[in-house]
Amino acid sequence: MFVSTWRSGLRRYNATTDQFESIIDNTGLLSGETIIYSIHSSEDNQLWLESDNGIIKYDISDKIASIYGKSWGFNSSIITNRGFFRSWDGSFYKGTVDGFIKFHPSDFVYSDHYSAKPFIEKILVNNEVHTVVMNDSSAELELSHNHNNIALELAYINFLSDPSDQYIQYKLEGYDSDWRNSESGEIVYYYKISPGNYTFLLKAMDLDGNWNETSLPIYVTPPWYRTWLAYISYGLLLISGVFITDRVQRRRLIAKERKSAREKELHQAREIKKAYNDLKATQDQLIQAEKMASLGELTAGIAHEIQNPLNFVNNFSEVNKELLEELLVELNNGDKAEIKSIASDIIQNEEKIHFHGRRAESIVKNMLLHSRGDKEQKLPTDINAMIEEFTNLAFHGMRARDKSFQADFKFDLDNKLPQMKVVAQDIGRVILNLVNNAFYEVNKRAKEDADEYKPLVVVSTKKVGDRVEIHIADNGPGIPREIRDKIFQPFFTTKHAGHGTGLGLSLSYDIITKGHNGHLDFKTKEGIGTEFTIQIPIS
Repeated sequence: MFVSTWRSGLRRYNATTDQFESIIDNTGLLSGETIIYSIHSSEDNQLWLESDNGIIKYDISDKIASIYGKSWGFNSSIITNRGFFRSWDGSFYKGTVDGFIKFHPSDFVYSDHYSAKPFIEKILVNNEVHTVVMNDSSAELELSHNHNNIALELAYINFLSDPSDQYIQYKLEGYDSDWRNSESGEIVYYYKISPGNYTFLLKAMDLDGNWNETSLPIYVTPPWYRTWLAYISYGLLLISGVFITDRVQRRRLIAKERKSAREKELHQAREIKKAYNDLKATQDQLIQAEKMASLGELTAGIAHEIQNPLNFVNNFSEVNKELLEELLVELNNGDKAEIKSIASDIIQNEEKIHFHGRRAESIVKNMLLHSRGDKEQKLPTDINAMIEEFTNLAFHGMRARDKSFQADFKFDLDNKLPQMKVVAQDIGRVILNLVNNAFYEVNKRAKEDADEYKPLVVVSTKKVGDRVEIHIADNGPGIPREIRDKIFQPFFTTKHAGHGTGLGLSLSYDIITKGHNGHLDFKTKEGIGTEFTIQIPIS
């Protein structure tokens, strides 16, 4: 699709960009300020354009334009926008103020004609005439740095065309970025041309739309102090000065620099060693502080969690004492049936005492594992049991610290998970920290939306390929966008002072990624909640 414009030439529609783009042709007329009144196409893949410069033929395939102006009977006095019509036989009818003109595309065939090259008729250098033979291939214009203002009179003669149809363009390579339009007889000027090599290019279009080109090399010599000989002299003088200065100062400075260097190296070594020791000690203290902080989280939960099995042990022990007293009585009476019944009750109670005793032992064992600071070997571990244990401890710990805490939690655990070789106390710290954070967030939101909000934390596991995934999701307020890229940074926390060290997520990230070659990530949405995902390889 082609469209005509008012002083913007011819444009073509590009379906890919959905834009109308300028046509770039050999004359420059179709992309300039040409007024195009109408467009018609002929059978040979050519466009015929009615313009203010005459009739323009544009070959779509070759992107070549030919203009037919006064030399062919078309000039500004008859060119109007009153109409341009193509008949059934391919002839064109052009309306004018005096009637119409009829022609056929086959009429516009050039026969033998003379095409002359453009040339420079006169050159002025600082207002003095300078003669250069443009047809001589060895011609060159040499200017000095203080005589670098030139004026060139351009000329082009073609006896078969009207002067107004003769298009000239010129450009000084190295100075001009684009071609400039001109006319025969026009003088062009260049002022204060910098030293260097240039080429003045001059071209003119013949009746076929072809450009005939000629060129003139121009060289502007630099001043003496910017010549190669001057630069070499500067370099030699500089090298000599540096060499002499270096020889004088070298011996005096080497000894002093060596002594200073040794002292600096010794001082830096001492400072580095001291800084390393301080940093290592501080790091160990911070990690231990975080471990003790998480131990404090455990302690509050254990105080509630361990009370239940201890109550069962005490209660069943008292019941067994009473049953044993009854057993002695029945032994004296010789009632064997009653003796068997009482003995059966005692055995059942002992089994319950044993069960709850092991439960209390498991809680204490997990607390001891959690509090240990040394590295442990990876051992087969029941991940589901660990998750249930530490989630319950976290829940009871929150209730111990905040009497108003109310939240629900549930498990969705994959019963087919294999035993995982992990460092149990480390994975326990991670689960405790993430579950504590989830309870903290839902509790915070519950205090803000007390009437309608129901806090919930969901902990789930599943096997995905060669990995086990642990998901800890909450329906809290979510993590704000501006802090999402900071939550794994050491010492960063959104909790109030005294409610966190800012190391929990950072240590959890290191435990999972570095200690277990896994991955820890999260997804969140403000007002909806947050879900942390732990991925640990099975092998």
